[in-house]
Amino acid sequence: MLLAVDVGNTNVTLALFDGERLAADWRVTSHRERTADEMAVELRQLFSLRGYELEIVDGVVIASVVPNLNPALIEASRRYLKCEPVMVGPGTKTSVRVRYDNPKDVGADRIANALAAYTKFGGPIVVIDFGTAVTYDAISAQGDYLGGADGRRAGRIGEGDCDGRPGLAGGRADSRHREHRAAPHARGTAPYLSTKLGWGC
Repeated sequence: MLLAVDVGNTNVTLALFDGERLAADWRVTSHRERTADEMAVELRQLFSLRGYELEIVDGVVIASVVPNLNPALIEASRRYLKCEPVMVGPGTKTSVRVRYDNPKDVGADRIANALAAYTKFGGPIVVIDFGTAVTYDAISAQGDYLGGADGRRAGRIGEGDCDGRPGLAGGRADSRHREHRAAPHARGTAPYLSTKLGWGC
């Protein structure tokens, strides 16, 4: 079975695939100080909750935007799963052609999103990912990654966003702070940061 790991700034999402069938999935909190041994203990406990053993895993793929966690993830995969993990990134061979000025600037999560969306729905398509930040990515009709932009930070209900404006209070949005603007996409880090400054935080 294939273990897919999506490492975000807030959560780590794990999915176990039997071919194309999703057999199980889990979500845990991201801890940058976690060691490979700690990850293995947690992973064994999670597998046990669903009636699986670590030995059933014969492939691992990791998409991570938290570089500090990568060495421990790789070590845990090698030592406890006996698998050399595939690390998703600009250098990974996929069908996604990154049309960014510097492809190395594109995060693993954006590449994974682009590949999944295009594989399932075709293109052109815009992917919106509601993670620690809301991200928007544009994929062409040919499956090329064209660029993206960030929206306002997705906070918890009742918390303010990153520019200090109120968040959702009691599950209701304050219409005074509701904005509906098209998200431009940028093809490089400098234009991307300019987009964030001009369009939102």
